[in-house]
Amino acid sequence: MATAATTAPTPLPAKVHPGERLASFFENLFKTITAIATLGASLTFSKILQTPVTPWVDYGFSKDTIQTYISLSWLMFMADLTVTSFAAAALSLWRNAAVEWFGTTDSQKRRTVMWYATFVSMVLFGFLIVAFLFLSLVVAAYTGPVGWTAIGFTVLAGVLGFGSIVWQSPIGSKSIGGPPNEDLFTKDSELFGYSPDRKSHGYTGRLTGDGNYENVFGNGDEYSEKDVMSVHQRYIDDGFNRRNTLDRPPRFADTPEYTTDLRRMRQIRASSEYASDGRQ
Repeated sequence: MATAATTAPTPLPAKVHPGERLASFFENLFKTITAIATLGASLTFSKILQTPVTPWVDYGFSKDTIQTYISLSWLMFMADLTVTSFAAAALSLWRNAAVEWFGTTDSQKRRTVMWYATFVSMVLFGFLIVAFLFLSLVVAAYTGPVGWTAIGFTVLAGVLGFGSIVWQSPIGSKSIGGPPNEDLFTKDSELFGYSPDRKSHGYTGRLTGDGNYENVFGNGDEYSEKDVMSVHQRYIDDGFNRRNTLDRPPRFADTPEYTTDLRRMRQIRASSEYASDGRQ
């Protein structure tokens, strides 16, 4: 009896890390821009050294203006090559960090990579579009309709390109993975290091028994939680369902334990009891 041949299922292609896809895209982008800018810079530089030809039909451009447009186009191509070289070097140096940050769920790190990617893309694409605009003006100086048609296509390509870059950018996107912005200014927010349930985190010192935290680094400098709340209650909402910017608890930095011990030892050494003991 013939048995049906069992065929192994076709394995699915391995998923590529999103950071690797982004890095590969920019590597190919750098190669493409380098090729276009190198060709454009070489052609325009050869024309700069030649004597400009007077247009056969006067379209409003002199031969000196044409020479200037060719020079500006060469400058844009060279600037594009320079920025591409630095961007490619930066990608090679920080590739692993960029891949890791772009693939993480932390929106802050992901948005940082996206802002850099947006900035580099807009600069490289902008230089390229401006260079082609000047070249189109040169063509318009000799053959008006063809040159103005080239200018129209260049402007259209620029609008579509910049629109795509802005659409892919983090402009207007919400921050995921962190507290909303309005929660950062509440009384119990960790941003300001204060919480009624965590007195020791607000001020490093010792409790005196009367609701105050005495300063261990000097005399007369105390922190009263009741005083803070009385001052805190003086600020009210601004009437538009928003918390006033002054309605914020005080900000204190935690002092490491070893720093507290060092300061306490300096205070003991400087005290009169320690000096009279003859061991100073």
